[in-house]
Amino acid sequence: MSSPAHVVPEPTSPAQRSIASVESIDQAQVMRSFHILCLVFSIVQAAFSVVMEGASSILNERVAFVGSAVFYSGASLTAVFFTGPTIRTLGVKAVITFTLGLSGVALALITLCFFPFGHGMAQWPLFLSAMALASFALANAMTVIGVAISRTLAFTGNSLQQDDRDARSASLAGTLTVYMFGVEVMVKLSVAWARQFRLDWLWILVVFTALAFLQPVASQLFMKDFPSPSSKSHESVADPGLLSVIRLWRDPKLWCLAPTLLTFGVVCAISDGLVNQKVTEEVSDAYIYICAPVNSLVAAISSKVLPLIAKSWGSLACLLVGTFSFVALPVFFGIFPSSLHGYWIVVYFVVAAPGRAVAESTMKALFADFFPAEQADVAFSNYVLFRYGSVAATFFLISGGVAHWMLLSIVAVGAASMGPLYLVGKTLRTKGAGLDESAVSPVP
Repeated sequence: MSSPAHVVPEPTSPAQRSIASVESIDQAQVMRSFHILCLVFSIVQAAFSVVMEGASSILNERVAFVGSAVFYSGASLTAVFFTGPTIRTLGVKAVITFTLGLSGVALALITLCFFPFGHGMAQWPLFLSAMALASFALANAMTVIGVAISRTLAFTGNSLQQDDRDARSASLAGTLTVYMFGVEVMVKLSVAWARQFRLDWLWILVVFTALAFLQPVASQLFMKDFPSPSSKSHESVADPGLLSVIRLWRDPKLWCLAPTLLTFGVVCAISDGLVNQKVTEEVSDAYIYICAPVNSLVAAISSKVLPLIAKSWGSLACLLVGTFSFVALPVFFGIFPSSLHGYWIVVYFVVAAPGRAVAESTMKALFADFFPAEQADVAFSNYVLFRYGSVAATFFLISGGVAHWMLLSIVAVGAASMGPLYLVGKTLRTKGAGLDESAVSPVP
């Protein structure tokens, strides 16, 4: 008879059963699904950018303005009201398949604007409907990507020490952005090549719309779901949607990360509007199609370097890189407005690219680090809200005639606060701040 010391007890508590379920997951399968998710999302996002680029050549200026307002405002509202309940109800795989398909429908509606029946007043219902669908799809896709990072981290890095978990999360987020920026570079170069041969925009849009429609099929066939790493009893499902997203605002760690995303949103809005306008005035519209791929290429390279920086020197070093990149905007276009003339303006796109990688990569890793997997949906809903809400707010401020120096000052202050606030948030995380108020247990 075996002595009691040799008897392995069965897991009885929810935490023990949770650990057992996590360990039974095939980590290779999880990583394979994560790579597939990154690829299909990146393809659809790149296709969307191409279709929007083509649409800008025929859209009425007023239609484009209202459509942009619908898109950014819709993404922010969707993040508050819908993303959490949608993901908790359907799961990661179903949501990503649904949002990819919805994105394809949005691209098809925009493509219809190129047909004779899509001209004139018909642009209004076609484009605004497309922007409403695209905003809903983007907010859910960005949130579900964050949930996938958080759950992949729980499955593959559960037994690691905190510093090693931070490095793993940085690596996962870096993998996503390498896919995003790498696919974007290839797509934009292929479009530039096609335009060199004077291929009509309509056919380019048809090809990329068809490509977008293939991605939900690929995700459904080849990607496995990302189940929650904890027992259902640990999830705060009693208060989904609006209340759970807003309730996380009581967690001080969130406000230590928010300024970086808010600053990045302002930078994006200013770059898309004022900087691109400067490029057009001083060089030409075509030069934007050179600067944009350069920016994406440097961002892709930065996405490979940032995880190495995070592993060697910590996330603070990555945020300092972002600070340097964000400050380039007020330096080049506020303090020294004559420093970059003509073709030299590409220097700004090179310097700004690492900041883009920090916002899209490092910040996702920090959200996965600062909030347990059970909170991932509401945490990344707030990520989307801050990221796109700030773009929408800046968009309206610019159209309302707010002085450029005020917007540039916001960027400078926000960029300067990134590092210090991260250190505060890291201290709060070490002390366990915020978990009690959230009514969910951390990942075991």
